[in-house]
Amino acid sequence: MTSPNVAPKKYAFPEYSGRTLVVEHGAIKPRFLFHYHSDYELTLIRGGPGKRLVGDSSRDFCGADLVLLPPNMPHAWAFETELKREIPASFVAVAFSLESIGLQFLGKPELRNVKKLLRNAGRGLVFTAKTAEAAESEMTALHKTKGLEQLLSFLSILGALAASRHRFIVSKHYDASLVEREHEALSKTLSFIHDKSNERIALSDAAAYVNMSVPTFTRFFKRVAGTTFVAYLNEWRVSRACILLRETDHSVLEISNMVGYNNLSHFNRQFLKFEGMTPRDYRSGVDEG
Repeated sequence: MTSPNVAPKKYAFPEYSGRTLVVEHGAIKPRFLFHYHSDYELTLIRGGPGKRLVGDSSRDFCGADLVLLPPNMPHAWAFETELKREIPASFVAVAFSLESIGLQFLGKPELRNVKKLLRNAGRGLVFTAKTAEAAESEMTALHKTKGLEQLLSFLSILGALAASRHRFIVSKHYDASLVEREHEALSKTLSFIHDKSNERIALSDAAAYVNMSVPTFTRFFKRVAGTTFVAYLNEWRVSRACILLRETDHSVLEISNMVGYNNLSHFNRQFLKFEGMTPRDYRSGVDEG
């Protein structure tokens, strides 16, 4: 996968210019753009396999991925560059704010569930694959409409999402209002991990990369990422190994080396810890499925 920018960029959607929302859409090149902004964002991603990174969450996805994110929540979707996909990766992103919709308007009884949905979006929400697929046609049609028709369609989508199953993305300890300095340090650390995940990485090296002492870095990473540096590194490597086991014919030993484990036994132990099975059993299950 390509690595994130050195810092999470503060992205600015085009000016609302009196509109309620801004819709962007298009194809996604295999890239890693870790960013945040001052808007709410409802985003549908099509493609994969890949990884969704939001705040302190790092999860695989494949197919349709639909999320609702609050302002100032760092996020990115990363794709394996070496894999061929039948469906090119694409996105539809809708940016809006409480002010652009109208706080008084959101207070109307008819929008009670929508207001509750937005209130609950503080930790980010991800919807089921079934919900994402059901919303796809309306989401992709938004950029083709304007004015009242676009607004009504969007409110209809939010209403359907408010009544659908969803779950929080980030942990309850994650604070989306972290200062930009911490966002930058986290992004630099993730960049360091992703760029060197096939090499031996020492905790002291990562700490030095962001100009922190080891104790300070250890506390910082646990607080911001919600897990330890070593645990995140191993989970990232195992997650990437899963994709390679599913999508390539490389041997288990080759994949072990490709994701940074120069000891096959250690790789097998870490894989078993995170996936509950050996890499060979994982691949056999994929083939049988």
